[in-house]
Amino acid sequence: MKPNMVVMLTTDSNIDRRIIQEADSLEFAGWKVNIIAMPKTSGLFSDDKRVFRLPFYPKINKNNRKLFLLWLYRWANKYMPLSSASRILIRKIAWLTTDMEEFYLSVFRNVVDKYKPAVFVAHDLPTLPAAIYAAAKCNAKVVYDSHELYAEQEFSDLEKRKWKQLEQKYIGYCNSVITVNNLIARELEQRYNLHDKVYVISNALPPKNRVHINSKIFHQKFGLQDHTKVVLFQGGLSLNRNLEKLVESMAYVRNPLINLVILGDGPLKSLLQSITIKHNLSKKVYFHQAVTQEELLNYTSCADLGVIPYQATCLNNYYCTPNKLFEFIAAEIPILSAKLPSIENILNEFQIGLTANFTSPFQISHALDSLFENEQILKKYKSNLNKASKEIVWEDKKFTSIFEGYK
Repeated sequence: MKPNMVVMLTTDSNIDRRIIQEADSLEFAGWKVNIIAMPKTSGLFSDDKRVFRLPFYPKINKNNRKLFLLWLYRWANKYMPLSSASRILIRKIAWLTTDMEEFYLSVFRNVVDKYKPAVFVAHDLPTLPAAIYAAAKCNAKVVYDSHELYAEQEFSDLEKRKWKQLEQKYIGYCNSVITVNNLIARELEQRYNLHDKVYVISNALPPKNRVHINSKIFHQKFGLQDHTKVVLFQGGLSLNRNLEKLVESMAYVRNPLINLVILGDGPLKSLLQSITIKHNLSKKVYFHQAVTQEELLNYTSCADLGVIPYQATCLNNYYCTPNKLFEFIAAEIPILSAKLPSIENILNEFQIGLTANFTSPFQISHALDSLFENEQILKKYKSNLNKASKEIVWEDKKFTSIFEGYK
């Protein structure tokens, strides 16, 4: 066992910013860090020398033929249309027949066996069984970083039950549990009777990431007039983020200066573009491809307002504090969000934005019009963001202190 090594496991292809920040913090504190992740699916993903990529397809034999269905579903989820009957059928069969514990153990087992670190970090629930398995073989510690309330996403009842059972089975073997906000921490403590405190490390950015560029990238890219107001959504374009209503809302916005920019890629992009065409919004809604994490805040800082449209369609969404919240804060952009308690608490505490009813395109448009009519409140939010961006930062020492006793 190497006393100064940490091995992180993730099912990400595009490595989450949180994972990279954790790796950076640990390396600065003297640890050697390796990250085991899924294969790259885009040239956009940066080449971090700490990352080892898993092979995409498992070796199929008589003992794991069923696992191929879940690999097939992962492929279908990326490349097949959202409404494809074949995709829906593959998903149903995969979830009915696949043992999730067995699947993810098979994905990681041959690779993690090669490492003997002091600590394994399981990033989100799917990697937890493999981390526990590998740690037991080399007497390592396990830190479980729950990026979200994984078992409470918009899954079927069967899927939720499987994930809850898996988390219940393994979470008690962890030496430390970390999550992203107080509400999720409290839920995990109560749900699994965790007597030791669940550490809260928010998704805030390090102080070095604060920017003050405020250029006109979007205005130049899309030929917008200088006085145009840019409302920005940034992130993955996937289901259950209320993006369809957000795009449609622009058909009802009265203020002609308000434009929406969607920054990101994902399976929902073609549908959002079709909504734009249907409502004749080609001069109101603009799409920009995803950019690297290193470039992102340069773009974020060019907006006048950041929007978080997620609806509380599941407990995970209800509790969420997504990366974009902290990216907007670091870029000092006022925020308009749907009514979600963890986000609302931060906006109210620092007076840097507000929440509104996002249940229909009409209500979203009303919230946008109302906010831009009130220049004084936007100036207030902008002023307060300068202070908030200095206070809401990545808690480097708090995070690395969790590992101090594990060398």
